[in-house]
Amino acid sequence: MSMCICRTGILSMINGRILEERKNEYPKPRDVDKKLKETIAPCRWLSERGRYTLSLEAGLLNNDSFEEYNMLGNGYDWETVVCAFLEDNMAQLEGQFAFDCEADTFSMQSKTKKPLKEFAFAFREFLKDTDRFEELLSQLKNEN
Repeated sequence: MSMCICRTGILSMINGRILEERKNEYPKPRDVDKKLKETIAPCRWLSERGRYTLSLEAGLLNNDSFEEYNMLGNGYDWETVVCAFLEDNMAQLEGQFAFDCEADTFSMQSKTKKPLKEFAFAFREFLKDTDRFEELLSQLKNEN
C-alpha cells in the first residue's frame, strides 16, 4: 500500500512538473479587448459569450462634482448620469442596456458588444470634460 502511495506521489510530481514546462510552450490566449480596457479605464469591461458588462467603482471619479450638486456619487447616481447622457447624446442606443447598480458600483450590461463598446468610448470622452459633466449634473439637479 505504501509503495502505491509513493508511486502516486512521484507520478503527481512528475506530471505537475511536465505540465508547468508545457504551459510555457504554448502562447497565452490573446485578450481581444485589451485596447478597449486600457482606453476606458478606470471603467472595467467584462466579456462573456452573449453578455458584455461595463462597470465603475463608485467614488473613483468626479466626487467633488457630485458633492457640489448634492449627490452621493454612488452607483445609482452614476446610473442617473448615464441615462441622461444616453438621452442627450446617444438616443439611438437607449433601451439596449440593462443596469445592475449598487451603492458602491455602477454596472450596465448588453447582449451585444458593439453598442456597449460605442457607449463606453463616448462616455469616457465625456468624463474627461469636467465642464460637460457638471453641466449634466446641473441639468439633473434642476429636473428634481
